[in-house]
Amino acid sequence: PRTLVLVLDGTASMQARAPDGRARFEHARDAALARLAELGPEDRAIVLLAGPEARVLHPLDHDRGLAQRAV
Repeated sequence: PRTLVLVLDGTASMQARAPDGRARFEHARDAALARLAELGPEDRAIVLLAGPEARVLHPLDHDRGLAQRAV
């Protein structure tokens, strides 16, 4: 089993636009969802939001669906 730790950057700089016009945060979110989709039933994930104060968006567990919704 694998443990995935996702840390999303929630700072204002992530609202800057990429060349395609989408916010950099949206690109990071898409990448996080792709990684979560790769997890198997025995794998675990935690989702953190980094910013002025770090927050746990989803605690470490096996529920990939809840982790995806937290992202």
